[in-house]
Amino acid sequence: MLVIVLVLGLGVGGYFVYRGLDDSAKAKPVVDSSQDLEKAPIGCAMFDEAEVAPYIPGRMDYEVGSANPGPGESYDQGQCAWNNPDFTKQKVRPAHVIVTSYVYHANLKMSGVDRAKEHLDRRVRTRAVAVNVEDADDALLVEQKKVDWSVEVVVRYHNVVYSIVYSNQTEGANVKGGATALATIAIGKVAKDD
Repeated sequence: MLVIVLVLGLGVGGYFVYRGLDDSAKAKPVVDSSQDLEKAPIGCAMFDEAEVAPYIPGRMDYEVGSANPGPGESYDQGQCAWNNPDFTKQKVRPAHVIVTSYVYHANLKMSGVDRAKEHLDRRVRTRAVAVNVEDADDALLVEQKKVDWSVEVVVRYHNVVYSIVYSNQTEGANVKGGATALATIAIGKVAKDD
């Protein structure tokens, strides 16, 4: 009888010691990722030619930029640039649109939405002003200090962040309106799929 009590006592004691040492439940905090989108258009899939063409005078071309950071990262990234490479031959002013896309995914500490908000706080918010982009959770305009023909609009929808840099040296070009219009198109594509 004493052996049975001893075995049971060691078993129960061992279980509690194991549970006390096993802090995996504590290491994985519950993160609410219910607002996170699994995927969204990034890079050159962001716009088609007809959407960008009104903002680039002359013949337009595009170039793929950076791609996904890799499997070890918890976000997807893409970049694409549209420009008019033959602007001198066509006697138009240079212009370009550069879109950098981020889709943040939840990690152990933060949801994708929180990580996207952190992106804005860390990289953009201190030098930007709010702008109206339909369906965006956040929309910020960053003006270039020394030129009036280039702006950046950074928009967020849940865990998706788009940075749209629009430059157009054509006299009287509405770069703020152009960048905001492109941001509205981008967010519209993500919001309608949600």
